[in-house]
Amino acid sequence: MTVEEAGSLLDVLALLGLVDRYRTPSDAWVYACGPLLAAAPTADTVLRPQETILPREMWAAMADAHARTGMASTETIAEFLDAPAGRVDRIDVAVRLATLGVRGLLAAGPDRGAAHRQWQMTAHGTSWGRELLSRGLTDSEVWTVLGADSPDVDIDLITAARRLGVGLARLEGWVDRQTRTGRFARVGSELRLTDSGREAISAVGWKGPER
Repeated sequence: MTVEEAGSLLDVLALLGLVDRYRTPSDAWVYACGPLLAAAPTADTVLRPQETILPREMWAAMADAHARTGMASTETIAEFLDAPAGRVDRIDVAVRLATLGVRGLLAAGPDRGAAHRQWQMTAHGTSWGRELLSRGLTDSEVWTVLGADSPDVDIDLITAARRLGVGLARLEGWVDRQTRTGRFARVGSELRLTDSGREAISAVGWKGPER
């Protein structure tokens, strides 16, 4: 990120209420912790690890909301990303969306409070997102998204496909290949992880004791 982009990001974060800014006597801007940062989650809140939230999943959340209403709030995106593994950090989501705004992929829409700030795709963002979601799935992406749900129950491919921003048939093709390598087992009509599949989820960053 360039110095100019960093400055723009701070301005957007100030707009969202994540930081406050003050002008000094020397005409320089000073930034300080804003009201949303002061209300950060407590230590005992179960949060989904930030490193497990993929760019692809973020954009799938944006595309899902945009297709329904033409825009999306920070809270709407966060709710899409919430999972049995834990709620996502709303501040982290707000910063990620602000970064996409600085990159010209999103434009800030109506102000309904920081958590409900509306975001709209720009023309550049629509093109960029379409390319992102149309490219081939990587093993790491799919295992990361599957890890957001409990690995001890039957696999929910419909939810996983929605999180990845792909059609169900495309994900099923990936699953068929992984089943042949022993990562999944079919029990009747249900699909379940094998020990090998659980190892694959652990390898992409899910380090919880239940995994």
